[in-house]
Amino acid sequence: IDGHVIFDGVEDKNAGHVYSGGHVGVMGFNSTVVVNDVYAVPAVGLTGLQVSGATLSPAFDKAQTDYEAFVDCGTETVRVTPEAGSGVEITVSGEAVESGSASGEIALAPGENVITVTASSWNGEKTYTISVYRLPFEDVHQEDWFIDSIHYVYQRGIMIGHNEREFDPNMPMIRADTALVLYRVEGIATGYSSGLFGTADPVTREQAVTILFRYASRKGYAVDERTSLDRFADAGQVSGFAEETMEWAVARGIISGKYDQTVLDPQSYA
Repeated sequence: IDGHVIFDGVEDKNAGHVYSGGHVGVMGFNSTVVVNDVYAVPAVGLTGLQVSGATLSPAFDKAQTDYEAFVDCGTETVRVTPEAGSGVEITVSGEAVESGSASGEIALAPGENVITVTASSWNGEKTYTISVYRLPFEDVHQEDWFIDSIHYVYQRGIMIGHNEREFDPNMPMIRADTALVLYRVEGIATGYSSGLFGTADPVTREQAVTILFRYASRKGYAVDERTSLDRFADAGQVSGFAEETMEWAVARGIISGKYDQTVLDPQSYA
């Protein structure tokens, strides 16, 4: 038997490649394959992903498909920039986007906004989800040092703000608010020795760390760490009931001190 077969696009499944532009010559029971060109099968998925004005959480990873991003009230739109290898078609919420190019502006409502990014090629499809959370508060900004904490408590319903448009981050926290935040965590916020709870009293910094210490203990978290308070000029102003919990809070980085970490200011409001 003698023959000559022309082929294009034969897949070698073991090596994960596709061979194109060769020929097979058949002589008796022996076959010879001559390969003129080899190219790798394009990987299904993205090689990069960015959201304008925000940082993905977690950081982009090829194996990760679900992400979060957080923006403040002033961010009304975002653009998504995906990246992929050749031969991969990309859509962002249904809009075709070239690799390395930004999508059109995507409007954001207060709260959660879900953006889907799909990467597809002849050998499969992969979909990514980005949940962009936009705060509704006009007095909180992305550059504020406490922004991550506000995103955390707001998205989980722990704190909902002073009203629909204001979080009032600099307002002292009263004891009733603290008790509400720790709702159903029995015994975390106790009353005064006088027998009163002091519902409307602002919470001081030393009281706040004491409450957090009790919460951590109740949840079974490690609370053994301690560090000396001697480096703080006002260490002697820490009340007796809060000495141990303040040592724990400083050791854990919960309290770092004011004015270049020189004072604890334990009696000021949290």
